[in-house]
Amino acid sequence: MDIFWLFLGGITVSLTSSWETMKEVFSNRNILAIGLTTSLWTLCNSGWRPFWSIYLTEELGADLFAVGLLSTIQTADQLLFQLPGGLLADRVGRKPLIMISRITTPISLGLIPFSFNYPTFFGARILNNIGASFGGGGRGTAGGPAWNAMIMDMVPPEKRGTVMGTIGTLTGVVGIPAQ
Repeated sequence: MDIFWLFLGGITVSLTSSWETMKEVFSNRNILAIGLTTSLWTLCNSGWRPFWSIYLTEELGADLFAVGLLSTIQTADQLLFQLPGGLLADRVGRKPLIMISRITTPISLGLIPFSFNYPTFFGARILNNIGASFGGGGRGTAGGPAWNAMIMDMVPPEKRGTVMGTIGTLTGVVGIPAQ
């Protein structure tokens, strides 16, 4: 019997059944690790992302056009590299692409404080997006195509929607304080 009810945007959700769903989804340790990793990445990324435009304009001397251009390039990166990332995940394997992403992401983020002008900042961000697009970096529901494919490999077809929805919800909720 459901004790608590919450009304969200016209949808009534039982907190008890939501908690039970989360317990079921995260009983798989691999899914738990992916969910926690993605949530931590979202929290960290959401925490600094609002400030990079200030950093670009005030510290690196970029104009607003350059800031908009970077945002456009990042979106184009995601568009251009997600599909090849999915194909590579099927051909090469999920783990190698995720490992490449785990290497390129910290390197690219480590380069940002040492960016002496906005083109070097652009380069670091583009490297980060390419790595995230191939292997996954906490973007979207669970990351890139390799992460999503790995989840699909671990979860039976009838549970995939629940798992992806639960990870997406957890990731979104964890990122709220940083916004």
